[in-house]
This record gives sequence, structure tokens and C-alpha cells, in this order.
Amino acid sequence: MSPPPLGVFGGLDLHGKNRSVYWTQLSATVSPGENTLTVVAETDWIIGDEIVVATTSYEAWQTETFIIEAVTDPSTFQINGTFEYRHIGKFEISFLKKRYDTIK
Repeated sequence: MSPPPLGVFGGLDLHGKNRSVYWTQLSATVSPGENTLTVVAETDWIIGDEIVVATTSYEAWQTETFIIEAVTDPSTFQINGTFEYRHIGKFEISFLKKRYDTIK
């Protein structure tokens, strides 16, 4: 069962687990079809976290989001799909949201 939608009129502050790194950079260029990435900083990102890889072109829709499926080391991750676009190393990658476990 999905959580109900949340409507906000005004401001909203949400708080969750603090992360050591919220954004970093790709350490190397990734090409279409690849499903792993390495970032410059060591992170505390875990399986199930969602990340966003910013476009490195002038086309905003080339920004891609993925869910981390495996953590090789604190800087290397396998993602739940493959890159559709080329992303040049040293450009931004951001932690988007934490994995939430269902409380039973």
C-alpha cells in the first residue's frame, strides 16, 4: 500500500538521516549502456538509495536518476539500469533520497 499524497501550502521541512555526502562528482566519464559509476568522494550511500546524475550537455532531459543496487566500495556503485546518455567525469552527481524501509 502506497503512502497517501502530501499537499503543502506554504513551507515544508522534512528531516531524515544525515548523510556525510549529499553531492559529489563522477570520477570518470560514463557511457550509454554502463551500469556502474565511481564518484570522487567516499560516501555513506547504501543499497536502495536514489541518486541523480546531472546532464553534462545543454539538454536538461539528459539528467538521469537511478537506485543503487550494489555498493562495491564507498565510491563505486552498481545501479538499477544503464545510462542512456554520456556523462562526462568531474560533473555533478547527487544523493536524491534515502531508501525507506516499511515498518510492520
